[in-house]
Amino acid sequence: MRGADLGKRIRLLRKRLGLTQAEFGKQVGTTKLSVARYEVGRIPRVEVLDRIALRAGVSLTWLLHGTENEVAGSQQKTADFIARRLTPQSFVKVSRLPHEYQVEYQGRINEAVEQLRHQLEEYAELLEARFRQKKAMSKPSR
Repeated sequence: MRGADLGKRIRLLRKRLGLTQAEFGKQVGTTKLSVARYEVGRIPRVEVLDRIALRAGVSLTWLLHGTENEVAGSQQKTADFIARRLTPQSFVKVSRLPHEYQVEYQGRINEAVEQLRHQLEEYAELLEARFRQKKAMSKPSR
């Protein structure tokens, strides 16, 4: 893991979430200055890395190493799109809670989005199977 590469991924995630450094820092429990330092290569403490990954809906492995092809793919993009719109700040009651509860809530959002992605993948497979079956039945027999 190189700090500069990690910094690029942190910047990418922050921008995908549409947040300023100050807003992102507040959501992950740090300051704007710290976020700026992370984005140029300083490596955050483990707890901060964990909160960044949780908030952005990526794995710690992807955040640290850029592997697992986690941000690529249409299903993951859909899950990311949903997760970006479902944040603790989206819900007035949750946005008033202390930061640690908002982080916990974000974790639950991420779990729910992952479950939804899995269910939609299974449904897509079902539709594909139905389509193949219908196509096979409509072929004229010799």
